[in-house]
Amino acid sequence: MSISKKCLNTMCNRYENASKENFKSCIDCAYLFRPSKVDFLKKIGKFSIFVILASTLIVTGLIVGTKIFKTQNNNNKNTTLAQETISPTNADDIEAVDVTKSEPQTVLRIHGSNTIGTNLMPKLVEGYLEKKGAVQIKTIEGENPQEKRIEFKLSNQDEETYHIEIYSHGSATAFKSFESGSCDIGISTRKITGNEVSLLNNAGLGNLSTLKSEIIIALDSISVIVNKSNPINNLSVEQISDIFSGKITNWSQLGGNDSKIKVFSRDKNSGTYETFKTLILNNKDLSSEAVLLENAHDLTVEVSKDINSIGFAGFSHIGDTKPIAISQGAVDPVFPNTFNTATEEYYLSKRIYLYCPENTENSYATELINYITDDEGQNIIKENGFATIDIEVDENFKPFTKPTFINQNAQQKYEQIVSNAQGRLSINFLFQNGSSELDSKSIRDLEKVINFLFRNKYINSKILLVGYSDSKGDYNMNIRLSTERALRVKEIITNQFSVLDGRVDVLGMGPEMPIASNETSGGMARNRRVEVYILKNTNN
Repeated sequence: MSISKKCLNTMCNRYENASKENFKSCIDCAYLFRPSKVDFLKKIGKFSIFVILASTLIVTGLIVGTKIFKTQNNNNKNTTLAQETISPTNADDIEAVDVTKSEPQTVLRIHGSNTIGTNLMPKLVEGYLEKKGAVQIKTIEGENPQEKRIEFKLSNQDEETYHIEIYSHGSATAFKSFESGSCDIGISTRKITGNEVSLLNNAGLGNLSTLKSEIIIALDSISVIVNKSNPINNLSVEQISDIFSGKITNWSQLGGNDSKIKVFSRDKNSGTYETFKTLILNNKDLSSEAVLLENAHDLTVEVSKDINSIGFAGFSHIGDTKPIAISQGAVDPVFPNTFNTATEEYYLSKRIYLYCPENTENSYATELINYITDDEGQNIIKENGFATIDIEVDENFKPFTKPTFINQNAQQKYEQIVSNAQGRLSINFLFQNGSSELDSKSIRDLEKVINFLFRNKYINSKILLVGYSDSKGDYNMNIRLSTERALRVKEIITNQFSVLDGRVDVLGMGPEMPIASNETSGGMARNRRVEVYILKNTNN
């Protein structure tokens, strides 16, 4: 059946024919269509008048009949009347014809990461709905605390109630839900795997690893946390690995108290766990004595209760615990904060992903993603303790390591950078191994840098792109490769806006100043980077 639907926007006059179930977006204003009352009355026509007249006669007959019945059965009128008007049969009949009651229509299903889904995503959805003009917005907790729905109406005149469901049982469940056809947006604290890409591509969802399907909305860091009374302040990656794999079991082995270590971990559906396993455990099994918990809040509460406990959680979820500094190889210990999380120079930095099929026809999905990646959504992300994808400036920047230079000339170059720079941008461009090709996040970040250069405060400022490499191979070759990477970034920027050509300088530092160990593939990947500095404006 096809009916005419009118756009919900009172300022829009578009009508369109569509099936009753097809609540698609208006091509003029993006609101949903609903059945037009005028068109509906036209369709029922004379039949509706007949129904109304017939209903009136029936009701009148019932009233008269009831009066006669009451007169004839005066002694037991109350009992008989109750049996007649509220019998199980009649109640069922009434329920069957009551078309005013209906379950809210689910317009969007979001599944995946607990880190994002528990608190942040409901706030982002509420913000999006408010901007959309929705009313009567409320978050409803499910029987399972990891399941929520946001109910709303599109206007105060709208009789329909809609809801957006948010199920947060771990990053892995996002891709399982895609496979079963039960979600529209997946949220994950890890990148989709190659196997998952193939599986979902075969299921008809397309390639979810493309730039349009894989959207980075924020960054977070995995903080290794201990009780605030624990005297331990920093640990190496190797020590943390030994603790969580069960090789180190007593704090005295680390210079602490003679007490057994109590290990808490996120469960294995968690993207946080997957990242931790990859970067810390390095193919080791998690200790059989580790206590597994589904969400970060419960984990931090447990760690806060026990001086001998240790666990890990996103920096935005550390609660009443103490994060410790982490070192890897010769790199000095680094505490997590929003800046070194944004630059991904903290060892356990992680990206927050949204996944959505490129060919989605769900307007709520595309609108929500646009909202999250725009200023309003990013402000909500920042307010909740995550590093945003927006660029910030650290005008008091310091190197995260104590530089030990291989070459004296490199040291002089770096000292010159520090003396001439007025700040550093919260961004690192990262590259593929042995290549000057940018990764997906860096491609998106280029636009942000370009926009940054046109801000009023920095409208006349120059930037310096400083390229680095891992330590693999010849030193001079790495100097050339790091310079090529910086030049590649400059090329893309100036090709889009030639006016910026004179405002971008480059420098190659090769393997100097590593921010991670060159003994691991992950460490080398972070060392292959281009940092961005704002040079002092000599025109002021």
